[in-house]
Amino acid sequence: MATTISQNSPVQLKSLPNFRPVVPGRLYRSSRPDLITEKDFETVQRLGLRCIVDFRSVAEYRSFKGKTKFVDEDFRVVKVKPPTRGDRSNGLRYQYYNNGSHGGTGSNGDVKSKGFHYFINFFTMQYVWRVFTRVPWYMQLYSLMYLLYDLIFWTNYVHFVRFFARNSLNKAGLTSQYVDIVELSQGAIYSALKLLNDSQNLPANLCCAHGKDRTGIVVTMVMGCLGMSRDEIIEEYARSEAGLSPIIDRVEKEVCDRFHMDISFITAKKDTMRGLLEYIDKQYGSIPDYLESIGFSRANQEQLKRNLQA
Repeated sequence: MATTISQNSPVQLKSLPNFRPVVPGRLYRSSRPDLITEKDFETVQRLGLRCIVDFRSVAEYRSFKGKTKFVDEDFRVVKVKPPTRGDRSNGLRYQYYNNGSHGGTGSNGDVKSKGFHYFINFFTMQYVWRVFTRVPWYMQLYSLMYLLYDLIFWTNYVHFVRFFARNSLNKAGLTSQYVDIVELSQGAIYSALKLLNDSQNLPANLCCAHGKDRTGIVVTMVMGCLGMSRDEIIEEYARSEAGLSPIIDRVEKEVCDRFHMDISFITAKKDTMRGLLEYIDKQYGSIPDYLESIGFSRANQEQLKRNLQA
């Protein structure tokens, strides 16, 4: 049975930009659902979603002001703790919340709710440390002043990120950031795919802040498992240009104005994804080979394929 990847333009849900099917009826993608209106949420509910897999940290989610409550009413907040490379045979671990407060920990099957809103933090300390060590030692020392300021005034690290945007990230470019994610956020990628390997979590929606970068990389891995071509993967990624166009001014404020990232970081150009795929092919051979290297075995990949074809 062939898997159909949506060729449609992004579904126009005004309060949920960049929403569209990846595998119709089984897997969707979007920007953050924090501002979804009751009307649009009713539309999404008709899809029968069983979970939202969100590639932000719980702290990033909670720091966003003005959230509507519709998602939290139907989907219980669950923090996923990505396993280390040597611990991936023991399954995922959860830290879950009741009405926004910490509830406890558990393994697969321990959390009962109408639906789950899973959070998987892609920007771990390993990721931050690698970015930190790329700049000269004197810049590292200088950056600590910004970090201290951010910690004192609870700024969500905005000045620290700005420093590295100006001195490192912008120079390297968006494809380089994607390469960092596939190398430094492997536990997060593995965890996302393991959630989709559980048929009880489907249909699912994948999201992050804008549904372009972290979400785009996980969708790329899913499409690779499904045997989709390089051109199909690139085309799907580039659809976020149209998906984000209604809110591009807001995206620019949140990314460029707030964190001083280059304007190219809010685009979804084909060459960006093409560069990432070339890196994966050169370093690992293929997407399935990359996934196997991070612990998501060929058997896992076949299970994911069966789940999405059901």
